Amino acid sequence: MLLGYIDLYTGYEFSFSIFYLIPITFTVLYADFRFSIVISIISAAFWLFADIYSGHKYQNTIYPVWNTFMRLGYFLLHSFFLSKFLILYKITKQNASIDLLTNAVNSRFFHELLNQELKKSQRNKRPFTLIYMDLDNFKSVNDTYGHLAGDSLLKLISSLIIKNVRTSDIFARLGGDEFALFLPETGFEESKQIIKRLKQIADMEFSKNNWNVSLSIGAVTFKTFNLSVEEMILQTDNLMYKVKKKGKNNIEHNLRE
Repeated sequence: MLLGYIDLYTGYEFSFSIFYLIPITFTVLYADFRFSIVISIISAAFWLFADIYSGHKYQNTIYPVWNTFMRLGYFLLHSFFLSKFLILYKITKQNASIDLLTNAVNSRFFHELLNQELKKSQRNKRPFTLIYMDLDNFKSVNDTYGHLAGDSLLKLISSLIIKNVRTSDIFARLGGDEFALFLPETGFEESKQIIKRLKQIADMEFSKNNWNVSLSIGAVTFKTFNLSVEEMILQTDNLMYKVKKKGKNNIEHNLRE
């Protein structure tokens, strides 16, 4: 409405139509395309009002009506293409942070989230737990049954964990058959039970599907907040490989105070 009055005040000789895109653009960005249609119609109507009452004389009454529909068409096209661009942008952004095979967070984005969570923990002084998991004998599945079977196994373990953790937890595929799970604001005893339950669920599913695989799990609960993300990852990764060297299919869980 304000734009219409400014347009009326400045007169028809001073072009003001591009500024009508401002409320339309904000509507697409922060509301949705359907609401932007309403704003586009209102904007075109206010432009017509300002054009007529500013003293602009036309040889034929059809001309302002035609111009109004042309501007409305432009506003609607702007809204449509901007909304499509936003959808593509969101999909691209999601694909850049998600492992497409398993729908887990990918390694790069996981490191970004870990940095954010570490800063949060430094502020609230709450413990957290970092878990690394490796699928034992995964290579034999690929060699025996093929890569499609291997992919199915990766999807299976990912879906199991995603279904059985909290929405605040962060599950990631680091690459190959390695996964990570971050449990914010989770102490040693609580995370111990979570890890045990997840391994039991995975073992039951492996047995049911006749997969000759298991999980080697390394976990560290941190009550100290002066470590870097790289140091946290190194400690947790070392624990996981300690399990692998000691015979696989087990859990190693430490408390770092």
